[in-house]
Amino acid sequence: MKNKWIILAVMAFALRFAFGVWSYEKLPTLATGSEPQKAGYLFFDAYHRDTQAWQLASSTQPLSVAFSDNWSSDQYGGLLWLLAAIYRGFSLPVQQVWMGIAASAFAGSVSAALMYFLGKRFFSEKTGLLLAAAMAIYPEAVLLGASQMREPYLIMFMALFLLSLSVISKNKAQAAYAGVVMAVIGVLFISPGVAIPMLLIFAGWVILEKWQTRIDRKSVILLLAGIGAGTLLAVLLLTASWESLVDYKGGGAMGVIGSWARRTALYNAHLLKQSSGIVQVMLAAVPEWLAFPFVAVYGVLQPILPAVLFEPGELFWKLVGGLRSIGWYTLLPLLMAFPVSQPNAPKGTRKAQWFWLFFIVTVWVFVSSLRGGGDQWDNPRYRVILLPAMLLLAAVSIDTLRNGHTVWFQRLFAIELFNLLLFCHWYSWRYTGFGYDLGIRNTILIGIIGSTAILAIIKARRPSAL
Repeated sequence: MKNKWIILAVMAFALRFAFGVWSYEKLPTLATGSEPQKAGYLFFDAYHRDTQAWQLASSTQPLSVAFSDNWSSDQYGGLLWLLAAIYRGFSLPVQQVWMGIAASAFAGSVSAALMYFLGKRFFSEKTGLLLAAAMAIYPEAVLLGASQMREPYLIMFMALFLLSLSVISKNKAQAAYAGVVMAVIGVLFISPGVAIPMLLIFAGWVILEKWQTRIDRKSVILLLAGIGAGTLLAVLLLTASWESLVDYKGGGAMGVIGSWARRTALYNAHLLKQSSGIVQVMLAAVPEWLAFPFVAVYGVLQPILPAVLFEPGELFWKLVGGLRSIGWYTLLPLLMAFPVSQPNAPKGTRKAQWFWLFFIVTVWVFVSSLRGGGDQWDNPRYRVILLPAMLLLAAVSIDTLRNGHTVWFQRLFAIELFNLLLFCHWYSWRYTGFGYDLGIRNTILIGIIGSTAILAIIKARRPSAL
């Protein structure tokens, strides 16, 4: 059937919209938690942002006040403005929550379509369809795409950015730069900070391409000037947003960012102190200077699948958490295998460019973990913004696997499976009493020894096609 990507894009919209509307109707009876859940919202931010968007749309104030300090539900104001514009544009007598859900779902649908063209351009139509399907069904993306959150739009702009970058690499089309500019403007409107990793990816990608061919000094200088200007604009917009949110005591833009970083560190420390079980035990066993590296690694593994399966909780959230975990634990081995599995750069690109993309994604994942204090909700939400880049790197790993270089993926997958089973046993004993009381320290020690043994046992074999 022709145009299969259209079916996948429609499926992406349908999944998000159906789940969003269903949860809005059913969540008040399924969950007995916070006020937002009782109101039918999946996220605290979505509840307050959508409520304020309706208040703004129903008022006589100009929509531009969404960017003022009086509207605290969205510190950047862009998405609040957009939701209010949708409500006001239709001039409805009562709030229709499904409209905001439909807008997020549409962004998810566009993301799936863009991933198809991105995969087709770098690899093949088959890979394009695989990437579109992955974007359509990836649990974290579906969950956020069913809510009035920023991430669906940021994912869409990131996909547009990468597609434009692929056109620049393959065809040198000048029009593709317009796509890059549109994507950067989009994230500046929704969440300015995301422009920084985007601009870093762009700078490294283009410069590495030029560096290995003939360096055009003038174009490199212009490129760096553009990157610098875009980064400065992102920092200034962040400053304007954060100035009312942090304990600001002067020092210009860097003073605001420094204050924000300090408060973030204090918030992370608070989250750590409030943690229970494995987190408290580990923190008590490691030096103080290892606390933040620990929470970074712990956050990367969130949501922890064994914890989701065994910790007490409402069935609805256990199902949601389980699906989110399965999605991330499927993608993670492919990302980890990328730098060690002899990746093949797609035609028309260079390995250095892909390793630069991998580096930025890795840094973003760990920064997201620290920013969210290892939290099982916020830090996965931050890291999924770069989902298009993650899926693209996973596609490179899959292409490498098809060429027979499977040993590192086998090792990493075996290590992941071994530790999942091991910690399922620990959580099972902790919450149900089933199993044997190994203790958390012994469990971790067994995990380290077992992982090391797997690395030694699984040897490299002669490549054979999958």
